[in-house]
Amino acid sequence: MMVSLPGRLGKAELEALEAAVDVERRVHAGDDFTAKKRIAGDFDHILAGFTGNGVLMAMLQNVLTRLSLVNALYDREQGCGRGVAQHEAIVGHLKSGDFDSAHAAMAAHLDEMESSIAYEGVDGEKDVFLAILERMTAKG
Repeated sequence: MMVSLPGRLGKAELEALEAAVDVERRVHAGDDFTAKKRIAGDFDHILAGFTGNGVLMAMLQNVLTRLSLVNALYDREQGCGRGVAQHEAIVGHLKSGDFDSAHAAMAAHLDEMESSIAYEGVDGEKDVFLAILERMTAKG
């Protein structure tokens, strides 16, 4: 996604990303866990929209829907606000035109999201669970 962004982000697009991060910051400062889950993926969806790639948007929507379900079941609540700082860093890199650093920050963000999933509720079937998730998201 990040490789499609150079030349596509003007002032309005960057302001939209900053506004999304502001919403995340406000929601995560509160204690409404449902609201926190509801906004998950909004930043990524907005960012992907700026690529102009309809196929990417459809794929992302598919993945975000599945990840929302997985997160609702297995995410550790205490870590759900970490993405705000990561999104701020991504926006900072995009504003400065440093797309390589934005790409690296997005990769780190996705790795962090993956590691935040608590598999304890899978009752020892982590490998089966991961295989199903990988098939559903065409990973692996």
